Amino acid sequence: MLTLIEQRIEQAKLDGKPLFVDVQSALALSAVLKKSLKRTPVAYVVPISERPGRNERTCGPALQSLDITFGVVIGLQSVNDPTGKKGNALLESLRNSLRNSLFGWSPASGYTPIALGPGDIVAMTDAGIWWLDKFTLTTHAQALQ
Repeated sequence: MLTLIEQRIEQAKLDGKPLFVDVQSALALSAVLKKSLKRTPVAYVVPISERPGRNERTCGPALQSLDITFGVVIGLQSVNDPTGKKGNALLESLRNSLRNSLFGWSPASGYTPIALGPGDIVAMTDAGIWWLDKFTLTTHAQALQ
C-alpha cells in the first residue's frame, strides 16, 4: 500500500512540475531526519501506526477493521531566506498540493479513501526544515481460520 501512495505522490504536480525532486519510502522517521537537504523538496512515506478494531463477527473467522496511519515527511531547504517568508510559502504550496493529491483517494480496493491527519514540524536544521503530515485510512483483516 505504501508503494502505491509513493507512486501517487510522484505523479503530483505543482505549477506543471513534479511536486518533489525525490520521493522514497522509509521505515523510520529518525532515519529520514539524518538525511541531508541538498536537493529539495523531497518526500518520504513512512508508516506511523496500525490500530485493529474489535472482531466484527461472533462466529466464523475473525474480521477486524484496521486503521492505518502513515506520514509524508517533507524536507525543504531554506537558504538565503532569513525571515523564512519564501520557505513558508513554498511549504504551504507543497502541503496543499500533497493533500489535494492524497485526500479522498484510495490506494487499492478494500481501503477507505485517505483522510487528513495532523501535521507538524519535526526538525529544523541550518539548511532547512522537516515537516510531517499524517494521513489515515482503513481496511479489514480476516483470520484464515
